[in-house]
Amino acid sequence: MKAAVANFGNVHAMVKFCQLQHDKSSWKALPFNPVHVKKNLMKMVREPGLDALISVDDDGQIKGVLLASIDQFFMNKMYYATDVHFMCEAGGIQLFAEFKRWAVRNGAKKIIMGIGNDDPDGKVHRFYEMVGMWPVGDAWVYDLDDIQEKAA
Repeated sequence: MKAAVANFGNVHAMVKFCQLQHDKSSWKALPFNPVHVKKNLMKMVREPGLDALISVDDDGQIKGVLLASIDQFFMNKMYYATDVHFMCEAGGIQLFAEFKRWAVRNGAKKIIMGIGNDDPDGKVHRFYEMVGMWPVGDAWVYDLDDIQEKAA
């Protein structure tokens, strides 16, 4: 299993994967518009401060998508990375590791993520705890300063 920043050649497969994940999600009652999703994925790949990250199995099949964004805190000039969406069948650890690398390259000091689907068995909570995040309110936070210090 590998994770990487997606490119335009991955967009069609990402749309298919996103549709499959949407059909399983807590949001499945909302219509899925593949043309609109393709347009938004193209924007994620093209625009600075946004990216689509993917996990891919040994056969080249997408098994996870994390739509990444950089923003600045309202109360200071520090930047943080967040997920617009994070959907994964496999390779979540690799995808999160790629997200950390991406966030550091884009100047983020923290990662802040939420959970947009029902999580009755706590699987997402356990995953976030396992990768070193901690809860703050309804968000999950990861401090990137440790990574940046080790790289120096």
